[in-house]
Amino acid sequence: MFKKISLFLIVALLGVLVVACSSSEEGLPAVLATVNGEEISKEDFEVEYDQYLVNLQQQGHDLEALEEDPEFQEFKPQVQEQILEQLISVELVNQGAKQQGITKDSVENEVDEFINSTIDTDFAGDEEEFENILKEQLGVSLNEYRELVTQELVQEEFLETKIDFDAITVSDEKIQEVYDQQVEMMEAQGMDVPEFEEIKPMIENQLMEEELGLKVQEVIDDLKADSDIDVKVEF
Repeated sequence: MFKKISLFLIVALLGVLVVACSSSEEGLPAVLATVNGEEISKEDFEVEYDQYLVNLQQQGHDLEALEEDPEFQEFKPQVQEQILEQLISVELVNQGAKQQGITKDSVENEVDEFINSTIDTDFAGDEEEFENILKEQLGVSLNEYRELVTQELVQEEFLETKIDFDAITVSDEKIQEVYDQQVEMMEAQGMDVPEFEEIKPMIENQLMEEELGLKVQEVIDDLKADSDIDVKVEF
């Protein structure tokens, strides 16, 4: 079941605040696209692109070297297109939520419940320690964290009106198939192979997330079909 957001999703979202908008992509217009009249700005794009670069850096890549790498430069426009598509998708979901009356105010109680539960469960009720962790490890304040949790919940509440989360399941046969593929790969690399029951939950979660991703994409495709989207840039 996918109801309620998990901390790892919020941490992933926090990346957009952790990184200052340092890059400036030359040649881009001030507005990259409009979605039903709402603008997606160059600044919005640069924040997300900066986060992509930080992720590469965390994986051990030298950003200066990448900028001189012909293969990276060839791949870069595709990444930029994907980032813009993601921003468009988020805007569509936010607009859909607004049309259904799902607002920050309507999820306020759930946000409080989630944050309080996190503090109680993971920090023994010590809110000050929680705030320190947010600031030291993620570079955000509690208010910024709350805002991101709120955004995530608004989007999730809307998606729940379109997707039956509880109906998303995967068969044991599919789980076994994926396990067998992993066993074959691990044996070829001389790695120890875990027992099926040991990693079955992980494989099941992975497959369910993939299935959810497909359902979300279907919702977004439907929203696009009913929307006026004007992309003003070609990478």
